[in-house]
Amino acid sequence: MNITRRLSAFLLLPTILSAAFTVAIAQPQTPKFKTRVLVITGGHGFEEAPFFKLFEENPNITFQATTHTNVQALHNLESAKDFDVLVMYDFNQSISEEAKADFLGLLRAGKGLVILHHAIAAYPKWPEYWKIVGAHYYLEKTTVDGVEKARTQWKHDGHYKVHIADPAHPVTQGVSDFDIHDETYKGYDVYPDCHPLLTTDSPENNSVFAWANTYENSRIVYIQCGHDHFAYENPNYQRILQQAIQWTGKQSRAREQAAQGAHKNGTALTYQSRKDSHFVSQVPEWKSLFDGKTTAGWHSFHKTTFPERGWVAEDGWLHCLGQHGGDIVSDELFDQFDVLWEWKIARGGNSGLKYFVLDSRKSAIGHEYQMLDDERNPDGKLADGKRLTASFYDVLKPMVKTSVREPGEINHSRVLVRGNHVEHWLNGVKVLEYEAGSDAVKEAVAQSKFKDMPGFGERAKGHILLQDHNSDVWFRNIRIRDLSGG
Repeated sequence: MNITRRLSAFLLLPTILSAAFTVAIAQPQTPKFKTRVLVITGGHGFEEAPFFKLFEENPNITFQATTHTNVQALHNLESAKDFDVLVMYDFNQSISEEAKADFLGLLRAGKGLVILHHAIAAYPKWPEYWKIVGAHYYLEKTTVDGVEKARTQWKHDGHYKVHIADPAHPVTQGVSDFDIHDETYKGYDVYPDCHPLLTTDSPENNSVFAWANTYENSRIVYIQCGHDHFAYENPNYQRILQQAIQWTGKQSRAREQAAQGAHKNGTALTYQSRKDSHFVSQVPEWKSLFDGKTTAGWHSFHKTTFPERGWVAEDGWLHCLGQHGGDIVSDELFDQFDVLWEWKIARGGNSGLKYFVLDSRKSAIGHEYQMLDDERNPDGKLADGKRLTASFYDVLKPMVKTSVREPGEINHSRVLVRGNHVEHWLNGVKVLEYEAGSDAVKEAVAQSKFKDMPGFGERAKGHILLQDHNSDVWFRNIRIRDLSGG
């Protein structure tokens, strides 16, 4: 590895190669500008040549590199002005109060941040960094808010299946579920406001292990993968990393262009907080419908209270016990939206997520995304496929063969409603789409059990409903973004 990788001063940074040539995997759309990246390493050994090759062979960036012993001098706006994104791959360092203030200034300025693998613990004793990365990795046994936390576990040479939690997100777009050989981490806490990108069923790894986060004006992505060449050379990991850099860097580039325009006009541009800045992307933010700990945000249909029995929040899951507790609905109403959730079901089980559920109806009727043990529940063999998992229950069957997982295994589902266009997704695959209120849907409704229900099949502003069909079923990571604003 060229000695310039091991810089002792920021002035040497421009001597580092900034390369751009095509990697041999499917590429995301070429951006208008190359994203300018600063790669920060140090504090932890790694395979340097294959790691830096990730950046040398990324056609959409220029990059420079430094070690964390020098980077704190770069944490101010003037030194970092030539970078759109900081990629952190360093570990377990202290940080001065001055450097903390400068680092936070970068985030207020909208600099992108991609945090890889062990950099989840880059500043393990700085609580604000936990908020920035969106998680708390425990290097040692400790107590947090009166709760004893064990040391986070790690294990080399793990092999596990990676599931795409949100196939529509710019970071994971175009990537399907894949296998990876990599180090595993288990026992760190992910903050509930983070948006899951990658999950796994591996018992040796945290379930959610890659996510998107925001802090001040910055977009942030954490990706746990990346221990050695087995991960670096995985084409799916390469694409996710490329897209993470591109997505996080857009904020910085947009703000810089706005600042340049303001300078030409003789006006000053100040960095505002994320909530107030008009430079923040207008893409609707994701909101959690289940905090992983309580039943807040839900109530029984036609009531104001939560069921006294039949549902419980435990171990990060909203668990329907199959004890006739009744359906539950969201406190909020939604018209156009994008909702994601994870679920698993008991052997032979039956449940569903309904949308467009109206209080004006006598019963909890809505468009149902069916959730079923297709092989063992009798409904899986009825209605010509219109009751299979991911169907529009009893109305429209999936357009493709579904990939529902075995009972007890985790599925990832999505319902997208934009205008009258509706999509059902299962485990990263779009399996059904239809136009609410269309002649085709009206005809299908007329052949269903809902034929006498006025307005059924049309889009309506209503609740999200989780069904109690007297089966054990578990829900978690239920997240929604309101698309009614356009």
